[in-house]
Order: sequence, then structure tokens, then C-alpha cells
Amino acid sequence: MTDGRAALHAKALELVQRNARARVRAPEFESGAAWLNTRAELAFSGALRGRLVLLEFWSASSVRCREARAELAELEREFAEHALTLVAVHVPSSESERERDHVRAALLRDERTHPVVLDSDLRFARRCGVTAWPAQTLVSPDGFVLGQVSGAGQRAVLSALTAAALELYGELGALDGAPPELALESRSELPRALRFPSKLAVDAASKRLWIADSGHHRIVECTLEGTYVRAFGCGEAGWVDGPAHTAKLRAPQGMALANGALLVADTGNHLLRSIDLATGVVSTVAGTGRAGLPLAGASAARTTALSSPYDLLRTSDTCYIAMAGAGQIWRWSERQAEFTPAASGPTEQHEQLVSPVALARAGDELLIADAGSDTLRALQLASGQLGSAGAAQHKPAQPLAVAIDADDADALAYVADGRSHQIALVASGDGALDAYAGAGVAGWLDGACEQAQFWTPSGLALCGDTLLVADSFNHAVRAIDLVAHEVRTLDTASIPLPRAPQAGVEFNARELPRTAGERDHGPRKARLPASGGALELALELGPGESLAPGAPSQYRVLRIDGVAAARQVAGALTGPSTRIEIGVAGAGRLEVQALLYTLDAQGACFARGHRWRVDVELDERAPARALRLVLER
Repeated sequence: MTDGRAALHAKALELVQRNARARVRAPEFESGAAWLNTRAELAFSGALRGRLVLLEFWSASSVRCREARAELAELEREFAEHALTLVAVHVPSSESERERDHVRAALLRDERTHPVVLDSDLRFARRCGVTAWPAQTLVSPDGFVLGQVSGAGQRAVLSALTAAALELYGELGALDGAPPELALESRSELPRALRFPSKLAVDAASKRLWIADSGHHRIVECTLEGTYVRAFGCGEAGWVDGPAHTAKLRAPQGMALANGALLVADTGNHLLRSIDLATGVVSTVAGTGRAGLPLAGASAARTTALSSPYDLLRTSDTCYIAMAGAGQIWRWSERQAEFTPAASGPTEQHEQLVSPVALARAGDELLIADAGSDTLRALQLASGQLGSAGAAQHKPAQPLAVAIDADDADALAYVADGRSHQIALVASGDGALDAYAGAGVAGWLDGACEQAQFWTPSGLALCGDTLLVADSFNHAVRAIDLVAHEVRTLDTASIPLPRAPQAGVEFNARELPRTAGERDHGPRKARLPASGGALELALELGPGESLAPGAPSQYRVLRIDGVAAARQVAGALTGPSTRIEIGVAGAGRLEVQALLYTLDAQGACFARGHRWRVDVELDERAPARALRLVLER
């Protein structure tokens, strides 16, 4: 142990011993609170007794919390063999974040594998003295507070406190608790073509769309209609350069085209990567792979540690980077191979950035979406002066993306608002901010802009009269016709999964998840006697196609209303035909859902969804029969 680490350990041990003697008891979790990733409610006096517990206070929409999550994941790996249990306490930042489904989606996005409790009314956080997040509280095996820190960048401190507490209570023989039994939500997540897509890039000349398929740790290239072309990254998180099919990225976000290459903000790796679009080779152009500090002056790109780069915007030979972790905008000179701060810093009138996550060019200004302060900011490119954009007086709930026609100085700007689940419109001149698309509630609905529904839109790309939207929590890309003012979902069914799904996936939810490009076969009618009938799901595959062996291809039959119902409401699809018996005590309406995984002749795996609505009428004169529903390509 180095002198510095030894000193930190000694100081941490002294703090832990002092707080242990103070005997400040941690409050118990709220009774009846919703839990995720665990089979039962947890308590310091129950399943957690005998375990050192690290409470992580986080919010699903907070960029800072996502940065802290990456640090705590390293801490979990460091102490994986010790009596340490991490419990994530979710504190909502908006009304929609009080909902279990929203927290569950964020849990899956962040790849959390520990117990999560929903503190929907913030009572537990207040009782713990937590008023801002991210924050972490360490609790002893007998339920007393040993220390508390706040903010991201606390890994070294938390590691020292945890090691000191394990040493102290290990010597006392107090670490005797078994880890709580987990029931991971990821075990019931069915694979999809896209998983939490984040940012988009588009090239009208080549008619190409690039999607940061963040949850699959890859970049997907498509046509403007969503037809698959190729992917960069093997689908596993990591830092590996090389050919497209073996390269590894980690939660990539923003992209920018540059001289035949696609620059990528490799957010989870704290790197800038470059994809040669001619060869598909992925290379690292800047960063060390570790999170760095805010930039004070010029620094060499190869040796500078980046801090959660989130979005890129390229002008001439300069690339602007939204450095979310550092709360800065950096300028990268490709010619000089160095970074410099792009903004002159805060003034008396304007505070510094908190978590900038998106950039757009607006004439001589750089429009910045600062998710950390829920504002739009403007950077004067010539002077480096940072100020407020016109729309700052009409604050979006949480700006996650911004798009504007760079060739039109008076163009309208579009803002993806992550908390209101809408696309807002910023008018030139007075900067008024108005809802343009989205009903203001989380959901998935195409149609007229004012009625359409999104779920945490986080990426925008403007191409002519079409605005493309990365609809992150819906795992889809949407297209808004700016002339007809209508929303549709791109058919991305041709995008293969990174790998064939494994057998053994659990699924206990009521409905199967929707997939982009899903076939809605519309209504069907069936007249059946009281003795019943059946549904026959018939599988039709193309040449060289087959069901992916061991994959969780399955069906659901949901009773919408009435008294007709399936005798078996769920099951596996394993062969060319599946028969589902229907009981008919009277008229009723059913929804039939199917999700199947197929392999093509080259072994690529695809997810395809199908839905029908079946209206059943009771007719004693009708013969008992099977209604054939075809699952075609």
C-alpha cells in the first residue's frame, strides 16, 4: 500500500470508528415501498443484518447519477467477495419517475444487478438527511450510519470507507449475514433489435442514419427508413479497437461525420472513437479510459482524461464536445491534436454548465442542452462567452437533445424533453418554447403530433422535412413529418440482435414488449359455440430461416373484455404450429401477442413481434373450429 493510500485508509478507519461509537441509527425503509431486483422487502433489522450496506440515492433522469453508477459498479466488483450489499434508493425528479415501470426501465438501461427501492415521496431520503443526489450512505451490519458522501467522483473515498468498515466489523465478528435473495429484472427482459437508443447522426447525401444503440454498446448504420446496413461493435461493453465485428464500445452517445469517418462519443469508456466508414475499423483518437477533471487550458488529446463525453458537433477542422462529467464544452483541434475549453466560464449573470448533453449549431452560436440545470444555453463561438439561450426563460423539464438547421440562421430549434416525453419547438426571436410533438405522457403512439406519445426521447437528427427521434425507453426510432405534423415509427425489424438470446429467460409481465416494425394484423372475428374453439399460430419462415434454438419465442393471449378467454394464456413457440384452446362463456375480446426469434441463413438473429385483436361471439350453431393466425415475415 502506498503512503497516500495508507493515509487515506487510516483516516477512513478513524472516521468509521468515531461514527460507530456515535450510534446514529439508520432509518428503516418505508413499509410497503416498491422493490425491484429482489424477491422481498429488505430491512436493516432483517435480511440486511450482518451485512455492510451502501445506500445509493439516485434519480433515473440524472446524468450525474449515471456517472456515479459507473463508479459504484467498480466498487461492487472490488468488494464482490465481501459482506457488502448495495441498495439503490430511487428518488424521483418528476411525476413520471414515481412510476415503477419507468424506474424499472432505467434500472435495465444502467445494468443494475442489486436491490432497488422506490422512495416515491422522498420520505426515506429526508430521514437519511439526503437532499441532493447522487449521494451514498454507508450503514453498519447492526444498522448504524458510518459515513455519507455526495456527488460523483467519490469512488476512492467510498472504497476507503468500505475497506475500513469491513476491517473493523470483521475483527468484531459481526459480518455474518447472507446476501439477500435477488430476482433480477434483467431475467425477464426480452431482447430487441435496439436497446435504449440514445443519439442519432444523419447524412442526407448518402441517405444514411447512424443510431447509437447504447444498450447494445454498438453503432448501427441504417437507411433513412430504418433498413439495416451494418453495425460497429460486437455488442459487448469494453474498450477494443479493430474491425467492426470485434470492436467494443461502452454506452456510446453522440456522433459526428468527419472526412469519411464517424466520430463517436464513447461515453462509458470516457473516450473519443473514430469509425472508418470505408473499412469499418474502429480506433481510439482521444482519452485514457478513465474519468478526468475539468479542463483549465490546452491539453494533448492522447494523454487527457475525458469525463463522460456526451455529444459532438463538428465545424471545419474543429470538434466541439459536450463533456457532461466535467460540466464543460471542450474544443478539439484535429490539426493540433489538443483540447481547449470552448467557453470562457461563468459570469455574474450566468452560472457554469452542470451536465451538458447535446449540441447544435445556430449561426454564430452553439446551442447547448444542459440536462443538469434543465436549461438551454448559448455559446458565442467567436468570443467563447457562455450565456442563456432565448428559451431559457421557458425552461424545458429536461433537455436531452437539440436539433436545428445549421444553414438557416433563423431556423427553428427542436428540443427533446426527457421528463415531459415531448419534442418542444423553440421559436426564433423571442425564444418561446412550445410543445410540438407528444401528448406529455410516457407511451408509444404514432399519429398526429399532438396525440403521439414518446418515452424519454434522447436524440434528434434533422433531415430535410423529417425530424428523427431516438425514443430511448421505447427502444425505437421515430420519424416526425414536419409538413404533415405526423409521427411514425421506423421499421427496424431488419436490424439483427448482437447475438442470439439465451434460453432460460424468465417472463412474468402481463404483456409482451412492443418492437419497432411489429406487425399489427388488426381485428379478426370468430363465431364459436360454448364448447369452445382454438387459435392456431402458424409460423411461416423465409428460405434459410429457422426459429432460434433455445430462444424465448412465446405468445400471450390477453382478455380485454367479456367472458371469452384462453385456457393457457402464455406459452412457448417451438414449432411450425401452436394450438391455443379458447373457452367461450359469452362474447369477448382478446388480444393475441407473439414474439419470435429467428435465424437467417448466415446465423444472424432477429426479433419479430405480431399482434391481433380477436372479437369472439357466442353462437351455438357455429362449429367448433380453429382460427388460423399466421406469423409471417
